[in-house]
Amino acid sequence: MTADDLVRAAGNRRKTKPKPPPEPRAALLRRLLADIEEHDHHAHRPALFERLQADEGLKVEQDEARIDVTVRLAGLIGHSISGRSAALQNWCRAARQDLLALTEAPEE
Repeated sequence: MTADDLVRAAGNRRKTKPKPPPEPRAALLRRLLADIEEHDHHAHRPALFERLQADEGLKVEQDEARIDVTVRLAGLIGHSISGRSAALQNWCRAARQDLLALTEAPEE
């Protein structure tokens, strides 16, 4: 391949859009909490879990032998022995605690 071929090949590459900067943690947690609380109804839960897994990177680990369920999302963990929904509710509690810690002003 000659130098001209390399220049042409470089010009033909499809340019990708730069990724947006990561959402600030407090805004991310607020958005996820609002979304989960809005759709936390037994009729919507399967779709909620599917969407969170596809769009937000939700990881669900279920140990059939011990009946444990762990959900991981945005660096936080929710755990339960009562199923996926309870684990997600425990994740919401952890997210609220993290959000509170992020928004509290440091004491001087």
